[in-house]
Amino acid sequence: MQYHAEVIGSLLRPDYLKVARKQWEAGKLTTGAFKRIEDRAVDEMIALHGCDNTLQHAETWARAHKVAWFKLNRSLRSLGGFCDCEIGLNTVADGEEEPEDW
Repeated sequence: MQYHAEVIGSLLRPDYLKVARKQWEAGKLTTGAFKRIEDRAVDEMIALHGCDNTLQHAETWARAHKVAWFKLNRSLRSLGGFCDCEIGLNTVADGEEEPEDW
């Protein structure tokens, strides 16, 4: 199951992250470099809004995209995703391997 949205929780993705994703998809950016940029965006979101140790943003996203929240919540928690911050910092897309320099 693969999902992609232009928001992180309820926040729009920053332009630099959208540009980096396009560069990564075009093979112009390594996976490790993209992950560092993505982590920066999540860090900025956490610094701006804090972490409330809930899955509030994940639930909002799931309901907006008509994804069964009960099943997704159970799956996230079984994989160690107990809050939005953990999900944002530890997500790897389907078919993507963790980079060596991660």
